[in-house]
Amino acid sequence: MKRAEATSHGIDAAKMSLIFSLPTEILTLLNTPRADRLTDYIMARICDKQCCDIKKAAFFVNNPDFDCCRGVIGYHANDLEGVAVHDESFDRIARAFDASGFNKSVKTFSSSALKKNTQEHIDLMAHAVGLENPTVFEFDLKHGNKGIFLYEQKELQEQPAHGHILITLASLLGFCPLFF
Repeated sequence: MKRAEATSHGIDAAKMSLIFSLPTEILTLLNTPRADRLTDYIMARICDKQCCDIKKAAFFVNNPDFDCCRGVIGYHANDLEGVAVHDESFDRIARAFDASGFNKSVKTFSSSALKKNTQEHIDLMAHAVGLENPTVFEFDLKHGNKGIFLYEQKELQEQPAHGHILITLASLLGFCPLFF
């Protein structure tokens, strides 16, 4: 299991434009009936080939106050193949996540909260949802919770996902309504 680290690779203007648009998209979609599927859309935007080009990713929330760790959403590139990831395809993205076996395995994951020594627990989480040798990073969420983002790169990817950008983008999932 690797820990995500910041990188300084160059990023093209189109990718930067997409990245900078995500907070505005979250704020806009929060005030619509689609807010309950916002995590689907944001996860798809982050992992799409136009952004970080991720093979598989899983987002979990660790809640020490209630001693639980729950899966929120899982992305598998194969499950969204052929679905254009932009706001006009919002409903198709939601249906793809509903049909995704990987997403279902992540959403059904539940365990006791991670303690200070989390590596063994994270390895168990990764194995339970079918991630092999993922990169992991954790970040603070509101109410003292922690976000845990596990992901696998595509095998033939020329550059790894930009670590510092991916960490920032994944933390945007914490601004989406979370449903368990």
